[in-house]
Amino acid sequence: MVHSRISLLACIAMVGAGCTKEGNGTDTQDTGTTTETGTTTETGTTTETGTTTETGTTTETGTTTETGTEPAPLTLTTGLHTIQHDGLEREYYVHIPPNLQAGAPLMLVFHGYSGSYRSIMSYSAMNRHATLNGFVVVYPQGTEDRFGYNFFNVGYSFHADLSVDDVGFTRELVDFVATDLGINRDTVFSTGMSNGGDMSYYLACFASDIFRAVAPIAGTMMTETYDTCAPEKDIPIFAVNGTGDTVTWYNGDENDQGGWGPYVGVDMIVDYWVEKNNLELSEVSTLPNTDPNDGSVVTNHRYHSGNSDTEVWLYAVERGGHDWPGYDGNMDFDASAEIWRFFSLYIKP
Repeated sequence: MVHSRISLLACIAMVGAGCTKEGNGTDTQDTGTTTETGTTTETGTTTETGTTTETGTTTETGTTTETGTEPAPLTLTTGLHTIQHDGLEREYYVHIPPNLQAGAPLMLVFHGYSGSYRSIMSYSAMNRHATLNGFVVVYPQGTEDRFGYNFFNVGYSFHADLSVDDVGFTRELVDFVATDLGINRDTVFSTGMSNGGDMSYYLACFASDIFRAVAPIAGTMMTETYDTCAPEKDIPIFAVNGTGDTVTWYNGDENDQGGWGPYVGVDMIVDYWVEKNNLELSEVSTLPNTDPNDGSVVTNHRYHSGNSDTEVWLYAVERGGHDWPGYDGNMDFDASAEIWRFFSLYIKP
């Protein structure tokens, strides 16, 4: 999905004029040099403050072996890597905090349509939270569609002829990184913006066996995903959506007026996960309006149960847009910090 729910053809005609699903002013096509606020400057050689310096790109195939023994793990370093899946060379960026402890958590962060690992790494500033809290972050890179835009395959109608298996890619990526870095497989999480948020919902439906919780930001569930969703277990959800979002409509687009394929509204999505997770308790509160100049306020809908630790949170940003709060749009909370706070509920000491 793109920056406005206009027709696909109109959007393509506006290439370079905001035809993205990555957030307001946050995404550019990669040009070789990206500055990440407070974290990384990439200029072909990846340098990350307080971590490691890596030159070039490493390819993992999972086939390196020791004589007569099982495959030897490759030691990942902070930087850009590739992995082979379904005949495609897929890229991902990994951030490893200093003094990584065995059994650390892993968070996958998916970019939006037309975005890149670089853009979401920059505006989410998730590396900073990872360094402070000792978890590994992986930023998968989508593949290009016929319009030259990076995407994750969640069932948009104009991707109907594409067979990119992003669930399979994600499974293989998680398995490789978790094995290599000694990740606790009970603490693997997914978040993402827009198309990346859609991908997080998609993984909750079709890869719940490897994810403990997900946090879609400005994301939705395509109607087909909603109808066929089949989680194997309870899965906590933290959703952030703006009621004034002109990209991912809060009330959905089941008649496919935008041409991206039908998708359901936020309230239907929340009700679905509340029912799936058997949550009988709820409460509503308002976050402090710490920045009255941002034109929005945040209502926190929390659903929980006396019988499990599974929760569903919805931060409904009243009059909010297609944004990553704390970076742009609503400034009453830092989305990245809240994502980690939510995920931390599911990390056992």
